[in-house]
Parts: sequence; C-alpha cells; structure tokens
Amino acid sequence: GGLSAVKEKDLPRREELQKKLDKYLKGRSFFIFRADNRFRAGVCKFVNHRYFERVVLVMIICSSILLAVDNPHTEDGRSAAEKLIFEILDIFFTTVFTIEMILKMIAQGVFHPKTAYLRHTGWDVLDFCIVVSSYISFAADSLNISYLKTFRVLRALRPLRAIRRVQSMRLVVGALIRSLRSILNVLMVCLLIWMIFGIIGVVLFAGKFGSCNVDEAVLSVLRADAIKAIGGENVTVYYNAESQPYVIDQDNVTHTFSDKTLCNGTWMEADLSWKNADFTFDDLGQALMTLFVVASFEGWLTVMYQAVDATSIDMQPVRNAHTPAALFFIVFIIIGSFMFLNLFVSVIFINYHETKQRDSGFSNLNDNQIQYIEEIKLILRLKPKAVPPIPKTRFRRFFYRIVLHNAFTYFILIAIIINVLVMSMTFYDQPTDYGIVLEAMNVVFTILFDIEAVMKIIGLGPAVYFKDGWNIFDFVVSVGSTVELFLNFVDTSVLRVLRIQRMFRVFRATRVFRVTRGLSGFTELFRVVVVALPSMGSNASVLVLLLFCYAVLGVNLFGAVKIGEGGFDPYANFSDVLIAMMTLFRIITGEDWNQIMVNAMVQPPDCDPASNCGSILAPIYFISFVLVGQFVLMNLTLAAVVGKLIVVSIV
Repeated sequence: GGLSAVKEKDLPRREELQKKLDKYLKGRSFFIFRADNRFRAGVCKFVNHRYFERVVLVMIICSSILLAVDNPHTEDGRSAAEKLIFEILDIFFTTVFTIEMILKMIAQGVFHPKTAYLRHTGWDVLDFCIVVSSYISFAADSLNISYLKTFRVLRALRPLRAIRRVQSMRLVVGALIRSLRSILNVLMVCLLIWMIFGIIGVVLFAGKFGSCNVDEAVLSVLRADAIKAIGGENVTVYYNAESQPYVIDQDNVTHTFSDKTLCNGTWMEADLSWKNADFTFDDLGQALMTLFVVASFEGWLTVMYQAVDATSIDMQPVRNAHTPAALFFIVFIIIGSFMFLNLFVSVIFINYHETKQRDSGFSNLNDNQIQYIEEIKLILRLKPKAVPPIPKTRFRRFFYRIVLHNAFTYFILIAIIINVLVMSMTFYDQPTDYGIVLEAMNVVFTILFDIEAVMKIIGLGPAVYFKDGWNIFDFVVSVGSTVELFLNFVDTSVLRVLRIQRMFRVFRATRVFRVTRGLSGFTELFRVVVVALPSMGSNASVLVLLLFCYAVLGVNLFGAVKIGEGGFDPYANFSDVLIAMMTLFRIITGEDWNQIMVNAMVQPPDCDPASNCGSILAPIYFISFVLVGQFVLMNLTLAAVVGKLIVVSIV
C-alpha cells in the first residue's frame, strides 16, 4: 500500500517530465543526436530532473558568494595562495556552468527547432552570454588585453540565473518582461516631454551655471564677517551681498571676478577657479540628467536656485537675479513628474497585474470570477477561529465567562492604553522620585497582565489559548516583562556586563502592539499584510537580487574611486559588496543619490587618473538603478498591498 502511494505521488512528476521530453526531443542537436537517440533522451531526463536544478541553484549561490568576496581592486594585496584559490574557484564554477550549458544544448538543440537552447527562452541566452563572457575574461587576463577585461563586469549578472529556478521570482520578472512593450511606450512619451523641457532648459540656462570659486583648502577665516585670506596677509577675498568674490590687494585696489575670464586669468596665485555646477543645462544630455534629478525630488531646490541666480553665459551668478526662472522647474515638476512619471508607474501597475493574471491561469476568467477566487484564497489563508468550547468544571466556567465578556476585554484595553501612556512619560535624567513612581506603576501593570494570561489559560484551556497567535504574543510579552521585573532585584553589576536586563526591557515596549488588537481597523490591515506577504516576499526577493547584482557591478566599476574630499563619503561608497548594498539601499530611499552619482564621476585634478578616478558610466548605472529599483520594484510592492487591501475590504 505504501509503495503504491509513493508511485501515485510521483505520477504528476513523471507526466510533467514526459511533457518536457516530448517538447524538447525534436530535430537533431549538434547535427548528430536525433530525437530518438537514447543518449540524448537520457541527457534530457537528467537536465530536467528537479535535483539537477537544485544543484545548479546551489552552484549559483556559491558563485555569488565568491563574487561578493572577490574584489578586483584588492588583488594586488593578496598573497599568491589567495590568488590561486580565487582562480581555481572561478574556473570551477565556469566549468560547471559550461557543462550545464552543453548538456542542455544536447537535450534541446542549439538553434533548431524552436525549443532549442538559444531560441526557447531569454534565460538560456542570458546563461550563454554569461558563460561566454567568463571565457573572454579568462583570455583577457591571460593575454593581458586591457579592453577585454571590461567583460569581467558581466560576472555580476551570474546571480540573475537564480530567477528562472525560483518560481515566485520567475513570475514577477516574467510579468515585468512581458509588460515591457507597454512600459516602453509610456516611457517614450515621458522622454518626449522631458526632451521638450530639456531643449527649453538648454536655451535658457546653457553656460550659466558656473561660478568663481576659491580653493577651500587654503582658506582661513579672519573675521566673523566672512573676510578670508589667501596666500598672505596683504591679499584678502571678500564676498558681497550677492555672494560674488572680489579681491583687495596691498594697494587697496579692488579686483572683481564677475566672469570666467577674470576668474581664471587673474590672481591665479590666489587659487581662484571657475567651476561648473554638478548638474547643468549645457547640452541636451546634461539637461535630461538634471531633469531626472529634479523629477526624483532629490536636490531639486539647489538646481532651481542656481537657475534663479544665473545671469549670463560665463558670468558670476547674482543672488535672485532672475526669480521667474523658478516657474520652469515648478511647471516641469507638475507636468513631467506629477503627471507623466506617475502615469509611467500606473502603467507598470496595470500591465504587471494583467500579465501576472495570465501567468496564473486567470486569462480566461472575468473580473468577478477572479475576485471570487481571491476571496476563497483569503478565507482559506486567514483560517477563521472557532468559538472556544465551554469548560465542564464550574471553576473553569467561571473564568471562561469572565475572559470572554466584553467588559473584561475593554478593561484590559484601557489598562494597555494607560500603560503605554505611562511608558511614554519616561525621559532622560528624570528625577529619582518620578522614576520610582513610574516603575511602581509598571509593576502593577505587569502583575495585571500576568493575571490576565493565567485567567485565559484556565478559562480557555492551554490547547485553545496557545492556538491563537495573539495569545502567544501576549504570553511571551508577559513572561518577558515578569523576568525583567525579577532581574531588578538581582546584582546589577553582573547584568550590566551581560546586558540581560536591557534585553528583557524590550518586552515592556512591545506592549504597545497589544493596543492594536482591540482596534478593528488594525485587524483589517493585519489581514491585508498576511494576504499580501507572499507577493511582497516575491518582490522583495527580486529587489534583494537586484541590489546584489548592482552592488557587484558597482564594486567592479567604482571600487577604486577615492574616499574623502572630492570622492565618495566614508559611509556611502563601493569599496566592498556589503557597503555597496547599503549604499544602494540608501539610493532606493532617494537620500542624496545624486551626490553619490557625482562622486562616482570624480575626474582630475580631484583624483589620480592612474588609480582612483571615477567612471563616465556612472549616470547610466545610477539612473537605471533608480528607475528600476525605486520607480518599478518599490512601487510593485505597494501595488501588491493595495490589490490585497481591495480584496480584504470586499470580503
């Protein structure tokens, strides 16, 4: 009986495998192996076995770990043994992926038929390109061909191979790819609108965002009224009310630097130089990049005020010289960002959900039928609670009636609210007597909540009580608070070393969450989170994978860029994969991402061109990441929550 049950369980897998064999075993692979060739059939069964895919997934994860550890900019500091280990591991993983590719080519064919390796899916083409780029990188290292070493950065795409082997991630990415045509159509419309504003910006502001600057490294403040000395006591630089620099020499003669020629041609010994702004409208490419920064709302005020202060081409800016210039940016934000950028996000929402419904088999169903299926899924997932059975003994029935009475529920809710208010009254350096009163009230509430837990366990019974997730949470909080209360009477010198008391004090703060249990609105939101977690998890996993790939790519591109003045911030750089991922997560939140991009483009004289300068690819890297990470994936997570909120509100 057990053997037949196992066979019945394996039957769907066998049927699925047979479908794949019928699908792939067509034509001749490598012009040698026919469709009925036993060797080819065996290879096809092997590569389509679930354990084969799992082994390949493990290899992808291990190779990704190697990418995270292998920093190309620290190779010179490695020992010979470390270099050999990295080379062997790189060759090993490349060999494994090559064998996988060849086996799949034998099973499916290379170019013919339509199900062949290089024609069936884009994922196979991606695998092929990654393997080929690895061999080109090996050849570049062996022959010392510098321009071919750029293929090494394509190794950052290796983790993307995991997407096709994880179904939830494959559904998300597949839906995005199939929505690409509609997304590109809207993106082209947005780009057209931005180009119009970009051309207008070039006409209005080209060459006007420069200013005469003094090298801050040689400045020293002489007086509080901002008089600064350069190069000696007889040469001083002043800034007038419009922030324009001028110099008074030893003969009391005033020299102004109102334009680029005077700034660069006079008083060079005073380290005066004409410097262009980080974001300008000098050409259409610069204008589009500046408008993208403005549309992201990060640093847009700086750009607008530079336009307001602009006077003429290569002339020193004057504060509030042209205030109406602000209208250009206000109109662009309303049209280019609020309208068309949000339209771009909306199209992503709609097409993503429609494509995901088709992938889930809902393409032949109408909206009401899809809604009905979602409601059934919601009901099954939430598992409605049954009414606790009435105890048989009089003693337990007494507590049963109390803990299920509305008055008891409201009493506990009021106690929780008062306890939260008491906890919020604590502050630094509070009076001793005040602290004693608060601590005494905390003891009272701790005992009260312990009594509540005991009464519920007696009245409902341990089996029923611990079936409810909220009851488990309440019990853990009560136990933790009681332990923390007990630790107050233990030798504090020991606890201070172990920090145990502080750890248990966290349980006291978690009582805040108990307030939400009695609020019906929060209960509905909690149901939304429970239902949306699978979709949010899928989107989050794709986002983490994107962060990792961009981090590896960023380390290869910007890992050597200087850290310090003119370069990266010590807390936001690409020196290793972990810091790079933290930097990229910061960029997703929109925090100062434009300045990080500027730092990644640092050029001489602010860096050494032989070792620590930036890359001209920085705008492509950062803008593409902001577009995909912030505007697409983060908004898809929001769309998943909103979609489930609609379903829950209907149910």
